[in-house]
Amino acid sequence: MKMISKIILSLLFLTTILSCNQSNDNTTISFEKTDYDFGEIAADENVSLLFRFSNTGEAPLIIKNITTSCGCTVPEWNKKSIMKDEESEIKVDIHPTGPGIFNSSLTVFYNSDNSPQTLRIKGVVEYLSLLDK
Repeated sequence: MKMISKIILSLLFLTTILSCNQSNDNTTISFEKTDYDFGEIAADENVSLLFRFSNTGEAPLIIKNITTSCGCTVPEWNKKSIMKDEESEIKVDIHPTGPGIFNSSLTVFYNSDNSPQTLRIKGVVEYLSLLDK
């Protein structure tokens, strides 16, 4: 009987944990743009951009994390809840590591079944000319 009680308590505990970690169907994130092309940028130039978005769902939106495909892409975002119909933005700084084409992506994790959302950034870092020196 003692063993059955432990099993039942363990199952109740597990059910409680799983229900707390479920995402919210009523949360939706809508980005103005999901792709950005810088075109050509100077080799010694750090650039930034804003990905603007809004909470078009019914429940509060929380961005849990943002991962990037390279260390040259650094995101900053509001860690607070974004309420229904509120707008916010993700600021992204790009620190080019060398000349040539770059393609970078950000993966935005938030509290919805639609999560994650991928944002893409591309551009060309110009080659420094020996004549410029």
